[in-house]
Amino acid sequence: MSVPNQGRLRIDVQLAQGSMVVAEGTIRWNLTDEYEWGLDIFRQAADPVSDCIACLGSEAVLIDAAAHGESDEALWFIWGGKPRGSDIVF
Repeated sequence: MSVPNQGRLRIDVQLAQGSMVVAEGTIRWNLTDEYEWGLDIFRQAADPVSDCIACLGSEAVLIDAAAHGESDEALWFIWGGKPRGSDIVF
């Protein structure tokens, strides 16, 4: 998938278990030209951004507790990157 280096990115999310939608939401963030961007998705209760070196933001889409038995589990979307042209390796 190719995206521009700058502008606003929008991701519509829907997680289904069989015919039942168990999580749904929209993630949005602004891209700037200074970074090479990346996106990771995690399924867990706690925000994983604290374990990330180059993350610039995170947002959760809660998963219906009836689908898994844990009230605080979510899909976490974490975005970040490295400065464009840098030699940083993660």
